[in-house]
This record gives sequence, C-alpha cells and structure tokens, in this order.
Amino acid sequence: MGLAKRLDEGASEPHAKAVTANPPAQPEPTAPISATATVTTPANNTRLSSAAPPPTSASSSLSKDDFQVIVPAFVTSQLKEAFETGFLIFIPFVIIDMVIANILLAMGMSMLSPSVISLPFKLLLFVLVDGWFLIIRGLVLSYV
Repeated sequence: MGLAKRLDEGASEPHAKAVTANPPAQPEPTAPISATATVTTPANNTRLSSAAPPPTSASSSLSKDDFQVIVPAFVTSQLKEAFETGFLIFIPFVIIDMVIANILLAMGMSMLSPSVISLPFKLLLFVLVDGWFLIIRGLVLSYV
C-alpha cells in the first residue's frame, strides 16, 4: 500500500469520521513516513543525521529511529538522487552541443548559434532512447 493511502487511513479518515475523541497529534501520521523513509534512506545519511547535535536541549541524544533524524537523512538522500539523475540527463545534451558547435566551426559558421541547430537533435535523441520511460523507471527503481 502506498504512503499517501496509509497516511490517509491512519490520520485523515479517523478525524473525518470522528471515530476518535482525542487522537494523538504525531505518532499515527509519522509512523508511515518513518517506515518509508527508513527503508529508502542509505545508512550513511542516517548516521550523518544522528551525529548532528540535537536542536533542542530537552533531548540529550538522538537515536537513528527518531523522526528528527530520519527526515533530514531522507531529504538529503533524495536531493542526491535528484542531482545524479539531472546530471545523467544533462551529459548527453552537452555532448550534442559540443559536437554541433565543432561541426559549425569547422564549416566556418561561427556566427550561427549551436543551440538552434542542436535542439532538434536533442529532441530526436530523447525520443529515440525513450527518455520518459528511462526517467520514470529510474525514479521508481530508486524506491525499490
């Protein structure tokens, strides 16, 4: 079951149906988020977040299962994956730009913008390698 569905069943539906008189404020909604984030976060990010000093003086030390440790570790791991994905998408397009620019310079067309000529080639490459499928597959496989 997906994270959004578990959050809806655990937090939203009881309030909408008025089943519970005084539900706890945090434990139910954070449990599915913690479970999902714990599974998908690398151990080194969790260790880094738990080694940071606690933000309040009330909690003397944080364990690796605390919500204050799991969320920053999850966010940093997702930012890292997003950067890697963006970089892998960007590299072929830069290579196409460099090849087109070299061809234009060799032909003596230095005043013509390489981006005008390379845009159709970039779109053609993206369509030929089924770019949307590759992007979506990479996103889905990052959560498995």
